Amino acid sequence: MQWVDTCLVGRVQFQDEQERRVRQQQIRLKDKEDELKRRRAQLGAREAALKIQEEEFQAREAQLKREEEE
Repeated sequence: MQWVDTCLVGRVQFQDEQERRVRQQQIRLKDKEDELKRRRAQLGAREAALKIQEEEFQAREAQLKREEEE
């Protein structure tokens, strides 16, 4: 009867499992990075819209003050 070294088989399976987990973790991280980029872009668009509204409000407010002074 010959003995078969199964330690190597277990080690290979462990490495395969580790690699699979790392790949899954990288995929999740990439998804989170993409989501963060998307949210930052949305936030930038909202901030730009708010800035425009604020400028319009200030212009309207200045116009009303001029009309009151007349």
